[in-house]
Amino acid sequence: LSLIGMIWFFRFHHLVCDIPERQTKMELHQIKGNKMGRVFILLISVICILGVMDNIIRDGLTTWTPSIFKEIYKMPDSYSILLTLGLPLLSVLGSSLCLTVHKKIKDHVKLCAIFFVFAILFLGIMVVCMPLNSWLITLICFAISALLMSAINNCITSIVPLELRDMADSGAVAGVTNTFC
Repeated sequence: LSLIGMIWFFRFHHLVCDIPERQTKMELHQIKGNKMGRVFILLISVICILGVMDNIIRDGLTTWTPSIFKEIYKMPDSYSILLTLGLPLLSVLGSSLCLTVHKKIKDHVKLCAIFFVFAILFLGIMVVCMPLNSWLITLICFAISALLMSAINNCITSIVPLELRDMADSGAVAGVTNTFC
């Protein structure tokens, strides 16, 4: 960690913006008055609620997937847990997916809505296909849903705070959204 810290300190100093420039931008938003503050608080509140909903689904998938494979598909504990270990690994792909799609869809609300719709679609497909008794369809639907939930989490905790950096401290916004997630 010390080595990484030294590399960061000496190689990435150019990423830091000047504080006066940033404060000027933040002051421009504050000049608009109390109405802007209420809109900002409402926006952060909605984002935090979406973060809670996203992580209830994501953590539910991770928690209940081994039980579903064991009870419905009669898999041994070790096999059902092994299949479930891949779900958190999809978080990396979810983050990449989020960044890729964000280049085309700049609006983070639309981006999260699209990811939510597709995740619910795949969970619906899984429920409809349950009578087929196919663990593979269930696993694929769970995996895609987990990937999409991770993409939403990345949008809420990384992209949104960076987009709001002119209105508030992006580190504080990231911390608040991450707390709710």
